[in-house]
Amino acid sequence: MEKRKWLLYTAVICGLLLTSACSNDKGKDDAEAPPVVSESGGNSQETGTKPQDQEEGNAGAEDKQEVPEDVKKASDEPAAIGEALNYHGMIVKVNGIRDSNGDDYLKPKAGNTLKVLDITVENRSDAEQVVSSANSFDLTDESDKSYMEAITSDIKQSLDGTLAPGQKLQGEIAYEVGKDVKGLKLSYGDPLKEGRAYWALN
Repeated sequence: MEKRKWLLYTAVICGLLLTSACSNDKGKDDAEAPPVVSESGGNSQETGTKPQDQEEGNAGAEDKQEVPEDVKKASDEPAAIGEALNYHGMIVKVNGIRDSNGDDYLKPKAGNTLKVLDITVENRSDAEQVVSSANSFDLTDESDKSYMEAITSDIKQSLDGTLAPGQKLQGEIAYEVGKDVKGLKLSYGDPLKEGRAYWALN
């Protein structure tokens, strides 16, 4: 009886040792197995999407608008009223100028008048552009005196907004100046860009 029990214990222990050895061999084989690489025609295949920089470059090329050949590039030489200038892809044109006596809330001082400028701005660049009547434009006279924009309701449309590529904005800006002032000159520009565009008004 004792001999049979001893044989049974021996068989159980041998079985456990054999099972443990098989498990270790299988784990070792899995760890050493090389990764599977999918190949076609001897070359590994790669999948993915187009680089983001390339996609953005193509999108910008599609959005960019062509500038008409008859539009001159902005320079230090003032353009005339009615002449459009190209300022870094922004086509700006002073359509006309008129005198105003103001409205019920703001009247020009004695000896002064309101000069109201009708202006069109078109975005022919490949990015959104902000147009600000106060920050984008500046009026000076022959003594290089700078005039601030006058706040009045006697304008058809303000010249403020954000233009997407291809969009156009037309509006008016008013300035209070002396009736006899000479050498009025309007300029348009961006402090982050080179140069400005100029128009001679009188």
